[in-house]
Amino acid sequence: MRRLWFAALVVLLSACGGKSSTPTTPTATLSSATMAGATATLSAVGQTSQIVVTGTYSDGSTKDITAQTSFVSDNSSVATVSGSGLVTAVSNGTASITATVLGKQGTGKITVAIKPTIISFTTDASTVQPGGKTTLRWETTSADSASIGQGVGDVPVSGSASISPSAAFTSYVLTATNGNGSVQKSLGVSVNYPDVEYSVTTSAAPRVSLITYAGSGGSTLQTSNASTPWSYTFSASSGAFLYVSAQNDNFNTCVTVSITIRGSLLKTGTSCGAFTIATVSGSR
Repeated sequence: MRRLWFAALVVLLSACGGKSSTPTTPTATLSSATMAGATATLSAVGQTSQIVVTGTYSDGSTKDITAQTSFVSDNSSVATVSGSGLVTAVSNGTASITATVLGKQGTGKITVAIKPTIISFTTDASTVQPGGKTTLRWETTSADSASIGQGVGDVPVSGSASISPSAAFTSYVLTATNGNGSVQKSLGVSVNYPDVEYSVTTSAAPRVSLITYAGSGGSTLQTSNASTPWSYTFSASSGAFLYVSAQNDNFNTCVTVSITIRGSLLKTGTSCGAFTIATVSGSR
């Protein structure tokens, strides 16, 4: 009887003293992935957009998985993409960027819309003599068309043009255009006009009998039997009195006198008939 009770106790202790098993947590799996920066518009060559891939797992957690993702551009002439997801603009157009990670795939659209660039716009001479010429030169990229104001008109997207400005200072504006917009650049060309110029012309006669005019410092000067066309240039201080008159010879023609300051007409007058006198005056 005592031997049977001991055997039962040993069985009971053996049953109670065994190890218990711990439940295992299931590994979270990737449920979905989102891309940021894969759909963008870039407006300059070399501009970039960084793609960031975020994974959402079965347990609700999220994680940056960009480093585990592979990227491919279907049009590397428009936009390239690096192994780390950095997109770089190359030229106008569109490119699809495909990202693949852990069996999942997504696609974004990159639009490259680059405005033209004016690389250079120069002139051979920034100052010319009256009636002189100089050459404008320019170079652009990504432009479909180009034009220059001040009467130059439509021009090649890169090239040169000869100009002969008439104003004392002329601003030339180059405009380069494509489907994404326009850009402009300007430069100025000066004409080295004399400070003050008197001029006398006739409609047909070869000369006038007498020209009277105010010179520098207010002195009065005269020239007899002057051949036409005739001109006199000098520098005058601000507010100086300016005067020129011309008497026609014994010709039934017209005589015109003018005062010009730095290439801009100040006054002009005309008188017709033999021995007639044309006169103008003003101040600097």
